[in-house]
Amino acid sequence: MSRCLKCNYELAFLERRHKYKCAKCSSLFTEEEIKLEEFKKYNKARRDKEKEEVKKEVQILIKNSNKKLSEEEKREKKKEIMRKWREEHREEYNHYKRKYWAEHRERLLARRKDNINTGKQNEVRKLRRTNDIETTRINGRIEYWKRRQKVMAESRFDEFLVSRTSNSPKKILPTFVLA
Repeated sequence: MSRCLKCNYELAFLERRHKYKCAKCSSLFTEEEIKLEEFKKYNKARRDKEKEEVKKEVQILIKNSNKKLSEEEKREKKKEIMRKWREEHREEYNHYKRKYWAEHRERLLARRKDNINTGKQNEVRKLRRTNDIETTRINGRIEYWKRRQKVMAESRFDEFLVSRTSNSPKKILPTFVLA
C-alpha cells in the first residue's frame, strides 16, 4: 500500500480522479508522483545494499592483499589494471601512442629491424605454430586447396579461350566488334 509523502499515512486511491488521497492530511497525489517516490525509495535501498556488499568485498580483498604477492602475480595484476585502463580510455591511449611514436620513431624502427635480423620474430612464429599445430595444419590444407582450385580455374579458362576463339569467334565476341 502506498504512503503519503507528507505524513506517511496510508493513501486511498480515488478512481474517478485517478489520484491518491491521504485521509489524514487530505493531500492529493498523482499516480506518477507516487510511483516516482516509491522508485526513489527502492533505488536508495538497493544502493545502500550494494554499498554494504562492496564494503564487505573490499574488506575481504584487504585481508587477502596482506599476503605477499610474488613478482609474477604483481606483473599480472599490473597488466590487468593497464588493460582495463586502455579499454576505458582508448582515445587517450591512442594519442599517447602516436606521440611516443613521433618522438622515438628512429629508435623503434631500428629495434624492429634488429628483431627481424636476429630471427626473434621467426622464433615467435615457430612457437605459435607448434603450440597450435591443429589450426596450422587446417590453414595449410585450406591454402593448398585454394592454390589447386586457382590452377584448375586458370587451365579451364585458357582451354576455353583457346578452343572457342579458334573455332568460332562469332559466338564469343560481341556484335559491334565483328561489324
